[in-house]
Amino acid sequence: MAPALPTEDRLLARLAQAETGSEECDLLGRVPASDDDTATFAITDVLARTRFESVRACATEALTKQPTPPAQSWLVDLSSDPNADVHRPALEALAERDEAAQSAVIEAAHSENEDIAEDAVIALLEAKQSSAFSAAVALLASATRAQTLASLVDALGKSEDSRALPVLTDLIAHADHDTHLAAIAALGDLGEKRAEPLLESLLVTGSRNELETAAQALATLDPALAAQKLRAAEDSSQAERSALALSSLISLKLAGADAELARALQSGESAQTRAALAQLDAKPDPALEPLLAALASNADASVSRLAVRALSRIDTQSARVTLERLGEDENLADFVAQEQDRAAPTDAERRAARIRNLERGRGHPLVELAGDRDPEAQAAVLRHLRVAECSPSELLRVVEAAPASLVEQVASQLDPAQIQQRLAFISGLSERGDPRFAESLRVAARASQLEAASSSEVRSCADAR
Repeated sequence: MAPALPTEDRLLARLAQAETGSEECDLLGRVPASDDDTATFAITDVLARTRFESVRACATEALTKQPTPPAQSWLVDLSSDPNADVHRPALEALAERDEAAQSAVIEAAHSENEDIAEDAVIALLEAKQSSAFSAAVALLASATRAQTLASLVDALGKSEDSRALPVLTDLIAHADHDTHLAAIAALGDLGEKRAEPLLESLLVTGSRNELETAAQALATLDPALAAQKLRAAEDSSQAERSALALSSLISLKLAGADAELARALQSGESAQTRAALAQLDAKPDPALEPLLAALASNADASVSRLAVRALSRIDTQSARVTLERLGEDENLADFVAQEQDRAAPTDAERRAARIRNLERGRGHPLVELAGDRDPEAQAAVLRHLRVAECSPSELLRVVEAAPASLVEQVASQLDPAQIQQRLAFISGLSERGDPRFAESLRVAARASQLEAASSSEVRSCADAR
């Protein structure tokens, strides 16, 4: 018996025999880095024979892992490929290698193909190669596409090249809105403390987007300074700026954020309170529950609703009891039901909440339950239709959403005397386009036509009298 092939050899053998593009990509992704040229040649064989661009991209990615001279030679050739999914990884890999490899990327940075030139410059910047700076500035001056500008600005920031500071500062002063904001963000990545005064000034005078972007950049440069300056901005006489500074302080999780959050919830200032509540949408601290419960009854409807939303995210029995109490308020009932639905962590809990709210007349969960194939949901819909009045528009949506078995049961419960509901049911069947109900639809439509004709005759006789 022949000895078993080593694992890598078996993988390369399977790669040589792969018949589909997806199989080739899967195997290429599993080829390990190797100083042996065998793996490199197995990959280049795929490149030579494939007709699929997606497989060429997978093969190029696989080739970037190989540290062999043949692999580098192939990557140099691939760096000028018109397909971005091929040339981009080739350029990124070459930019991280030796001087000979980098020279190929520098040459590509002057390509007539704008995509290749852009990707080459960005690859060099991200590899922190100082040779890219002049090319990046030249490309910035000639670039017309928004995506090119955004990519270059982002790469300039990540380059950590101090020469980029005046370039980014100039863009902040003169570029279009999107590039302006991208340049502010890039100052954080650049790591230059000389950028701090400009960022601080934007916390005081900038627009909403400028403030938020500058706060994040300053927090990247110096978190303590960012926290200090944002707390100072909270004292602004402009309520909106004060609230924005608070939001940034909390969202960036800077020092003192928790204390500022609790203070804002108790401040009595609507803008500050709303800003704090808006930051609690994900998962509030249960310790804030008493404050949220009090705010849920606030006279300001926007504050009240934000507090209800935050409460619905707290998974404690006391929070659930508070929500049930708040749901008895007719002004909040539908909103409480909606937020309970959104916050339910599992399908089963969401279904249970919908059934409870349907039985209590809160929210509008009937159509959602109709589309739920779970037996409990279907039973709840039938119970509701037996005891509660359902509007024609709601019945139409139930018939559209429900599985066929439920539609059949709904049909058996319809009151023949309720003409509007029967018409809504017919419309729902028509919208479904389900061949199983074709005969029922024809019979119902014919009956409705006869009733309409009969009613018309009766009205004509009455008019004649």
